[in-house]
Amino acid sequence: MREAFLCAIVCPAQRTLPLPPEIDPLADTFSLAYAAEDARLRAQAALQHAENAAAEAALVVLPEDIHGIRHFWRQLEAPRVFQQIAEPVPGPTTRTAAKIARRHRSYVVVALYENDAATIYSTMVLVDPRGKLLARYRKVHVAPGEHWIAAPGNRFVVTKTSLGNIGLACGEDYLYPETPCVLARLGAEIVAVASKRPISDGALGLRSSEHGFATVFAQAGGSAFFDQRGRMLAQSAGMRDFVLTAELRDEAPWPGDRDELERLLTDIGDHRPRLSAFRRPEAYAPLVAKMWPEAQLARDKLGAGPWKAFQALAEKWTQGPAFLPEWEL
Repeated sequence: MREAFLCAIVCPAQRTLPLPPEIDPLADTFSLAYAAEDARLRAQAALQHAENAAAEAALVVLPEDIHGIRHFWRQLEAPRVFQQIAEPVPGPTTRTAAKIARRHRSYVVVALYENDAATIYSTMVLVDPRGKLLARYRKVHVAPGEHWIAAPGNRFVVTKTSLGNIGLACGEDYLYPETPCVLARLGAEIVAVASKRPISDGALGLRSSEHGFATVFAQAGGSAFFDQRGRMLAQSAGMRDFVLTAELRDEAPWPGDRDELERLLTDIGDHRPRLSAFRRPEAYAPLVAKMWPEAQLARDKLGAGPWKAFQALAEKWTQGPAFLPEWEL
């Protein structure tokens, strides 16, 4: 990892409730054309913040779903809506991000719903200072509900850059402890997490301290930076429509010497080799089993009938304003 550099997170403006009827998934006046224009304008505003940030920062990270369209999974025709609004990669949004990166000689991470031959993915793209698409990561752990419209990716990505090895993770991914573990094993020194949902500071700090990498957590209402020891460097504290910055430094994940005798006997001082040397894979079978005991029951419930679930949701919403969690706006 480079000795020190400025990193920035874009915290977009919050959408307000009630949703305009033209983009409310269950409103009779829903308009695909209006929804597409709304998505374009939201992405444009976020990218303008990224442009401003890139003038100073070596790495700029934007949150998940730059177009703000995730709530459309609640609509019965969500696949059609996503296919119309989601973009190819490369496409208009990633080309704009590439221009920003090239103009300011910065790395830019942008997250969006990708349309690849009518298959939808929640995708993160890392663009380098030449404007080249350096890495593309498709979210491995899609969220319940989101799985009705988005397909999961099947591999994690860590890419070598002049700032250090950058790993990518998206939203729900970071609820699974296996995600940071795999990224660490792939050599990540910095993990950029683009999220729609909030994740507790404790969990984020623990991920960093466990594996010895810096975490850049981009979520509109709760962005934060954590160093290699899990210490928070900066936090947005709910503020939106601004850019959060922090200086990332190359420092030891743990205090230099945990046990001098241990170091002398093993000649292992670094955190990752120390943990890796005493792994016991033969005891981890329940973790790597294809199906966990509770997984089949959960999948049966999730797959029992999206139509039935949507009917229940529509009936509930007739009793009052459509509810959306704040983080999904």
